[in-house]
Amino acid sequence: MDLLLLQQKQYQQTQRQLQEQSLQEQRQQGYYTTHTQYMQNRCQTYNQRLFNFKKKANNPLVKPGSPLALANIYMANCQPSYNSNCNLVVYKPSNYQYAKQGAVSSSTRTLKQTVTTIEKNEASIQKTKQLQRVVPDF
Repeated sequence: MDLLLLQQKQYQQTQRQLQEQSLQEQRQQGYYTTHTQYMQNRCQTYNQRLFNFKKKANNPLVKPGSPLALANIYMANCQPSYNSNCNLVVYKPSNYQYAKQGAVSSSTRTLKQTVTTIEKNEASIQKTKQLQRVVPDF
């Protein structure tokens, strides 16, 4: 009787190992049992695409999403198992001045206008000071 139980346990263990091995082979071939697994492996979930890393910056001083930053390459926050190109992201928000997709609040817009005005005034003051140093007094 004990021999029969031992043989059954060994058979069940062998069956489990074969099933696990089969599942691993299927995953390596790109087969997934759930939609979530499929999307995660292709870096397509919301959380993976929420934050992007700058992989290569041809022009690092421009804001992400601006027309001058189209040459920059961004990648998603994931490690795909089979294809390294699936984590590449096209980052082009509709409102690149704020690095945001969609509308911004009026207070944010007002703050940006205020900061821009201050920066322009400071630049013009600096330019005037430089011109006064260059032009000699006669």
